[in-house]
Amino acid sequence: MMKAKTLLAVLALTVASACSTVPTKDIEIQTRADPRVNFSGYESYGLLAATGMIRDGEGRWAGPPFNIGQRVEYLIDQELGKRGIQKNSANPDLLVVYGIGVDMDNLDLKTDEKTDELHMENVPAGALIIALTDTQTGNVAWVAVASADIQENADEEMMQKRIDYAVSQMFKELPE
Repeated sequence: MMKAKTLLAVLALTVASACSTVPTKDIEIQTRADPRVNFSGYESYGLLAATGMIRDGEGRWAGPPFNIGQRVEYLIDQELGKRGIQKNSANPDLLVVYGIGVDMDNLDLKTDEKTDELHMENVPAGALIIALTDTQTGNVAWVAVASADIQENADEEMMQKRIDYAVSQMFKELPE
């Protein structure tokens, strides 16, 4: 069982691609829930903390033209609200911690299509982590991570749609 105080967010956010449809194939979702937790008993949540981290040695990250943290908090509120869990900062059943990170210096192993040779290529990457901590026990009840490639020069609408997709897919894995 994970303790909330040991949860470290080393992350980066799923931003976008410049295609006409929303590309989601590269978005990977991983979740883990404490099997001893009865999620139907939770009625309220409060936002405990948000964190961000950017690794960008060459200064390429410009960030999206909107506040990612506000968007993520809105989506968390929407997803928890669908499950009847309402925001209550005064006396919540759950505390929400999320982290966003960007690694513009990320290297991936790629295969050259012409020569079939392997080489390292810079592929900016990002991730979002969301953790729900039980306020009574202090234990992490559920954690989800979305990771994806960051494609530079994406438009605002595409970025928001990819973030929306990632968060909705994360919460699909939240036990009932």
